Amino acid sequence: LLGVAMRAGWLVGSLGAGMLIAHFGSGVAYVAVAVGYLAGAVALLPASAPTGIRRAAAGSLWHGVVGFVTAMRTDRILPILMLLTACAEILGFSHQALLPSMARDVLRVGPEGLGTMNAARAVGGILGLFAVGARGPVRGGGTRFLVVLLAFGASLVTLGAAPRVVGYAGVVIVLVAVNALGAVSDLLSQSLMQLSVPERLRGRAGGAWVVAIGLAPLGQLQIGALASLFGVGIALGASGLALTALAGAAALTFPRVRRI
Repeated sequence: LLGVAMRAGWLVGSLGAGMLIAHFGSGVAYVAVAVGYLAGAVALLPASAPTGIRRAAAGSLWHGVVGFVTAMRTDRILPILMLLTACAEILGFSHQALLPSMARDVLRVGPEGLGTMNAARAVGGILGLFAVGARGPVRGGGTRFLVVLLAFGASLVTLGAAPRVVGYAGVVIVLVAVNALGAVSDLLSQSLMQLSVPERLRGRAGGAWVVAIGLAPLGQLQIGALASLFGVGIALGASGLALTALAGAAALTFPRVRRI
């Protein structure tokens, strides 16, 4: 539900920001974003924890770090899931950094066109989350995660070739597919990390997921460097091929992931 709500706001914000930039400039768009954040903060002021909820005992930062490292050492599947999640962030979600360049330099569309591309990402994320929710819990989540990563990588290769093959409208459609797969991989990675550990370690499993997605800036750095050297299409294609290869290698090398 939180993911759908976030992406719904993302959808409206992308279209609105694109129109504001096109007609009034980027300064007005930033002011509108700031007003939105302030309105959200004001709306949260009355919020409080429900009554009757027992608060968890506070622990020190050092004990938290030691517990996290211990969980990583005792549960061998958790580092593997962290690695796959980090690869999805670094190689998959980094495509977002190239959308402004693709819009301006490749597709030759203005701010409204870029806003539509970002809105397509939000639509894809919502569709992906609805698809997972409609199916409900099923067995073989690890296998599904690997298959989704393979498809995620293949969709990035398609996105890299799309401007030359299908033009702007086709790119928008491909972005919907790319981000639907990205949202599903995001949700599955969180779920699998929780399922791979005992209940008492689920908080630390959530921390492991946060650490993994925190490596996303490395992906933006590498894909930006590739794009500056070889172009947007090759950068997207190379990242997609690398993600596909890593997912395939994980499926062959770590059979425990398939059995989660």
